Amino acid sequence: MKHFFAIAVMFFVSATAFADQASRQSVERMLSASGAEAMVDGALAQIDGAMSQMMSTMNVPEDKKASLDNFNKRYAALVQEEITWAKLKEPMIDIYSRIYTEEEVKAMSDFFESPVGRKMVAKNPEVMQASMELMQTTMMRIMPRLQALIQELEAAN
Repeated sequence: MKHFFAIAVMFFVSATAFADQASRQSVERMLSASGAEAMVDGALAQIDGAMSQMMSTMNVPEDKKASLDNFNKRYAALVQEEITWAKLKEPMIDIYSRIYTEEEVKAMSDFFESPVGRKMVAKNPEVMQASMELMQTTMMRIMPRLQALIQELEAAN
């Protein structure tokens, strides 16, 4: 009888947890309304720009510039191949479905479809651009210290 009761409780708890999960359809609606695909595309462009700018500030010896250029091309190709909405959409749906309830996802969709939500989505690229500029400025400021750390690591090996 104890085992039956324990199994019944586990079944009820797991069924309740599953029932609270957001549906795939609701998550897709929310991701579409939030402009998630455009955010991924924008983030990719921002990453590429930041990497290019960071690499351009490095004091690379002339004999290593060709190697660095080759690295940059391979890095950019890899990032552009792997960080795409086509590859991220399904895992993102799984994440949102697992973490948020149906009610929460519906509320997010309602927000993103509201005038304020649409305005937020429309202004997200501007916010992302300003945020990335802040990060680039910060990286430029700390680049000498990062290079010193790299040199310490190279000297230690």
